[in-house]
Amino acid sequence: MPIHRMRAASRAVILAGVAAAALFAADSASSGPAQAQGVPANVREQTAFDVRFLQTEFMVAALSCGRPDYQNFYNTFVTRFGGPLKRHADVLKSHFVREYGKQGPNKLDSFATKLANEASLRSMQQVTFCQDTGLVMERVAALDAASLDSFSTSFARSIETVAVVGR
Repeated sequence: MPIHRMRAASRAVILAGVAAAALFAADSASSGPAQAQGVPANVREQTAFDVRFLQTEFMVAALSCGRPDYQNFYNTFVTRFGGPLKRHADVLKSHFVREYGKQGPNKLDSFATKLANEASLRSMQQVTFCQDTGLVMERVAALDAASLDSFSTSFARSIETVAVVGR
């Protein structure tokens, strides 16, 4: 969904969830973005978690860094990688339904909110969040769709390393 459609709703979610994000961050000893909801059963699911993680970082940067070029990048990213993003979203939906049954959609929403809250918290705590995310955006702008999955996995692991070292 383009940034202009989700700006108000996303800001409300992010701002309302900052306190909750602090609790999640303090309470969670997870080793990565997907670990909070259980270990994915396969590489395909893990990749879907990693792609969602990268997309969320870009969304938060677009909403919180105050840079129109980041907003433009996010809109372009969603359009350019729409096919892979939808496929990964479908994998996530299937994972959460398999793991949680009827509660799957609610658990997926909670997971997506948690990712956004954690990214928002990083954006407020890390002085270089916007600059660092801009560099990642430059690298992703040069990718083709086939490279998005492996890049997302590498990116997610690099953030995990920073989170573990920073604790």
